[in-house]
Amino acid sequence: MALLGLGSATASKLSERSGIDRTTTYDVLSRLMEGGLVSYVIKNNVKYFRAAPPENILADPGDKEKKVRGILPRLTELTKMDKEETKVEVYKGKGGIRTLYKMILRDGRDYFWMGGGSEACTMFPAETETFVRKAHAKNMKGRLLFREGKEFFTGESERYRLIAKDFISSVTTTVWETEQGFLSGAGRFSRL
Repeated sequence: MALLGLGSATASKLSERSGIDRTTTYDVLSRLMEGGLVSYVIKNNVKYFRAAPPENILADPGDKEKKVRGILPRLTELTKMDKEETKVEVYKGKGGIRTLYKMILRDGRDYFWMGGGSEACTMFPAETETFVRKAHAKNMKGRLLFREGKEFFTGESERYRLIAKDFISSVTTTVWETEQGFLSGAGRFSRL
């Protein structure tokens, strides 16, 4: 709630605003990032945290949905997004992947994936398959440019080309169009 009200803030400012000690603030922020509810931006070598749009709380509908719908308008009111241009937002884990996929689906436009697509397909198969199915249902087209020698799956609305692995990175980059212009997401998938 404090982060929604601030828009973006350092952990120190968020700790001060919420009345929670800084160490606990970092722990909570880490869990929220894994859930896809918080990201961070690095400005002048300082991490600024930002809450994801409140609608992302409804990621897994169920019993929580009715409770959350009641507070969603208030959460949306608290949202204060910076007017300054964001350079990089970082999401972590499965929650971060879900958030990225939701953002692309929300915008409902064609998308382009390049790089290590097989990593996303093997490490997050359920999330990726769900995304591909929903994108197809929304008539979104995907263009994929992946590394040779890797296994991956494609949807009915996706076309792909293979590039020699010496010429393309294993880092997955995603680009899609929004009403405000083009957005891009990149990530390196690795097992811990």
